Amino acid sequence: MRSLILTLLLSGCLQRTGDRYQIQRYIYPNWMVALMEPVSGNNTLVTFSTDTTFALFESASDTYDLGQGATTMEAVIAYGYIYVANATDGTLTALKVNLSSGSITHLQTITGLTSIQSVVFLYPSYLYAGYSGGVQLYNLDYTTGLLTASGSATSFGGPVLDMAVISNGKGLYVNRNGNTLYEASIGSNGTLTPNNSFGHSSITSMDAATSVSSGNSFLMVSDDGANTLTSYSISNTTGYLTYADSISSTSPVAIGYLNYYDSISVQSNDGTMRMYVHDANGNLTLNFTHTAVSDTPLDGHITSTDESLYFSLGLLGVSTWTIGNSGNGADLLFRRTTSLTDYGQYAKKIAFLLRE
Repeated sequence: MRSLILTLLLSGCLQRTGDRYQIQRYIYPNWMVALMEPVSGNNTLVTFSTDTTFALFESASDTYDLGQGATTMEAVIAYGYIYVANATDGTLTALKVNLSSGSITHLQTITGLTSIQSVVFLYPSYLYAGYSGGVQLYNLDYTTGLLTASGSATSFGGPVLDMAVISNGKGLYVNRNGNTLYEASIGSNGTLTPNNSFGHSSITSMDAATSVSSGNSFLMVSDDGANTLTSYSISNTTGYLTYADSISSTSPVAIGYLNYYDSISVQSNDGTMRMYVHDANGNLTLNFTHTAVSDTPLDGHITSTDESLYFSLGLLGVSTWTIGNSGNGADLLFRRTTSLTDYGQYAKKIAFLLRE
C-alpha cells in the first residue's frame, strides 16, 4: 500500500531541527491532508486542521484542484511536501502545504510517467514513482521541495501498481501487475537492483515495517484472489525477502502494520476489520474481528504520531479508532466516522503533517 502513502518512521515521526532530525512523539495539533475523489469533475487536495485527539476535523483550510485521475500521494511530514500521482495524464505533482496556515502551493509537475500508480518516500531524500515503465528514482531537494530524476527507470517487466519500502533503506518491494511481488535492493545512492520474485493471485495492499519488540523486519501482503494475508521476513542487512507465513483473510483490501504491537489490521470487502498478530518469526494469528464499521473499504491506513489512534478509510469517511494492547497484540476500539463529503465523494488517501 499504505501503502500511504508512509508518513511515519517506526513509532514516531521525523521532526526537522536545524540540520538534524530527531524522533518526535506527542506532537499536537497537526494538519490532515486528504486526496478527495470527486462526485463529478476533478480530484482535489484538501487540508484540515485537527484537534488534539485527531478525532475531529474542522472546516477545510485550503483546497487545490488536481484535475482528473489523481490516484495516490506521498507526504514528507516535517516539511509539508506532498507528491501526487495522476494516472490519467501520467504526471507527478509536487505541492507545499504551509505548516502554519494550511495553504497549498504548487511547486512542480513532472510528465511522462504513464499510468503512474504509486509513490513512496525513503529518508533521507529518495522518492520512487511506480508506473507502466517501472520505478523511477528522484532526489528530493529539501530546501525547495523539487524533484530531480536520477538515471533511467528500473524495469520490473510490467506495470508497477504498488510499492512498499523498509525504513532502514535496504529494500523496496514492488507489486507488478497485481500478480507478482518483486524485491529490489537499494544502493547507497538510492538505485534499485531487482532480485527475487514471488507469485500471487491478486495483490491488493502491502506494508513493511520493523517490529519494535524483536527488531525483525517484515513485509505484509494482502491478496483478495487467494483470500490471504502473507508475511515475508526482510533481511535487515540485504533487504531480501523470505516467505514466513500465510493465513486466511476474506476479501482483504487495505492493510496497516502497527509495528509497535506486532499487529496487522486488514480491512475487508465484507465490512469487517480483522486484527492479526505475528511472532518474532512472522507467523500469523487472527486476534480480533471487528464489525463496528460496515463500510466499503479503501486503501489508506495511518496511525497518529503517538501510536494511540488509528485511521481507516471507507466510502463513509475517515474512521477513528483507539489503539489498545490486548496482551496479545493490538486491539482497536471504534470511536467515530467523520464524513468529508462536503469536499468530494470520499477521501482516497490521507496523511498527517506537523504544524509549525
